[in-house]
Amino acid sequence: MIDIRKFDSLGHADHGWLDARHHFSFANYHDPKRMGWGALRVWNDDAIAAQSGFPPHPHRDMEIITYVRTGAITHRDSMGNSGRTAAGDVQVMSAAATVNAGESVSYDLEPGRHAYLVAAKGRIRVNGTDADPRDGIALRDVGTIEVEALDDAELVLVDSL
Repeated sequence: MIDIRKFDSLGHADHGWLDARHHFSFANYHDPKRMGWGALRVWNDDAIAAQSGFPPHPHRDMEIITYVRTGAITHRDSMGNSGRTAAGDVQVMSAAATVNAGESVSYDLEPGRHAYLVAAKGRIRVNGTDADPRDGIALRDVGTIEVEALDDAELVLVDSL
């Protein structure tokens, strides 16, 4: 099964300093058909205004992956550690690829596993189905995933149970 989730169809919240799109039910956005994907529970596409950001808040029992499309972000934790992530970089990554227009990559999805793919940049074709930048692609029971870059593209793929 391949379910393309167009960027315009994602949940949306605009807080002024934060313009967020939610691939899955999150915060005030609730869609019973989008309650996560396997072990993956949250995938947000956030635009954060310059000189702003999230106030200090705790995290536990989760892995957070940050991909920066443009600009840069700085993260500070409660221990005083600080790091800067620039455009094109990630803080933590389960799987990622960069492909040039006309190139393709393939990925074998084991039976019973879920994967969620986003073209962070560029248009792609997944097993013959086109997706625009920032569309979400939910994958299950497809065996081999063949991703072709229609433009120069950067892909983020999370594989979970």
